[in-house]
Amino acid sequence: MSAINQMLRELDARSATPEHASTALEAPPGIPRLCTPKRGWKPIGLGFSVLGMVIAAGYFAQRAEEGQPLTESAIPPATPIVARSVVLPPPTLAAGPSPIMLHDPAERPAIVVQTPPALSATAPMASENPVAVLRKPGPGVALLTHTPALRAFATAAAANAPEMPAPKVSEVIKRPVELSPAAATFQLLDEANALRREGKADAAQRKYREVLERNPGLVSARVHLAESMNEQGEAEAAMALLKTAYTQQPEAILAVALGRMLANRGQRAEALTWLGRGSSALRPGDHALTAALLAQEQRYPEAIRAYLIALSVEPHQGGWQLGLGLAYEATGQRENAQVAYKQALAWGEFKPEVIKFLSERSGIAP
Repeated sequence: MSAINQMLRELDARSATPEHASTALEAPPGIPRLCTPKRGWKPIGLGFSVLGMVIAAGYFAQRAEEGQPLTESAIPPATPIVARSVVLPPPTLAAGPSPIMLHDPAERPAIVVQTPPALSATAPMASENPVAVLRKPGPGVALLTHTPALRAFATAAAANAPEMPAPKVSEVIKRPVELSPAAATFQLLDEANALRREGKADAAQRKYREVLERNPGLVSARVHLAESMNEQGEAEAAMALLKTAYTQQPEAILAVALGRMLANRGQRAEALTWLGRGSSALRPGDHALTAALLAQEQRYPEAIRAYLIALSVEPHQGGWQLGLGLAYEATGQRENAQVAYKQALAWGEFKPEVIKFLSERSGIAP
């Protein structure tokens, strides 16, 4: 109440004059002087009016701080809440700053406004509404206002805010894939085989040698290189290459390749030796070649077995059927020979004299 007493003293000081000082009524000791003959009760009434207003203002302020609702007569009617739907692009909304939640003292719905990281110096700002809009809102985000000042400020901020650029689609950058050493080696091998099929023997051999420099233990590359050399008339160098490789790395595929080259040169015994060393890697054609070499060496039972192995995989080979029939006939198996000759006529393409021979042996008229 010190503020009120101070106010009363100031009122007394303004109304008191020297001529009234001698006529003032003196109050008994201990009782404060309330009035004088000249002033009457008007200053006291004014003081109590001011006191009442101060007390009322303090009361209402305390009620508002405690969150207690005020009476309808003390609170002006609230402006209806207006919602305007706007949307920010999902990436911007997810990465933006946290919204400010402003709550009305009368428990109205919360006001959601996006806070920008920094405000422009020229952006409009209301002192009673310290709220700013980060970007021009789009559909999807509700901007709620419940006072004309906040609505006006939000509208002005939204109008002055820059348009959000459309999100850029990430550019696809194509980069060459780096192959592992093994993959690069096999790629070179494929290129060498393609050159060999195209008849570019020299280029193919250079590729094969490059492959072997990268991987000396790649047997298939060494075999292809030797075959290419043999096709170019370098048979001796090709066989030497295979023999050296087999000595260092005794692989069946090396022995078979060497056996084929020896057979083409007419070296039957040595060819059979190398084909036998590579028996685990023999293909149907290699079995048929072995059978033919055995028949030339008059080893007919072994030749029959080799032909049957080859024909079990590829039964429609007329030449192999002819060789099987001859091996059967050499061993006195006449009926089996006739069956083989008939199969040879059905599946093979032969010269006229061979067709006549087969027709006679099988009992079929040409």
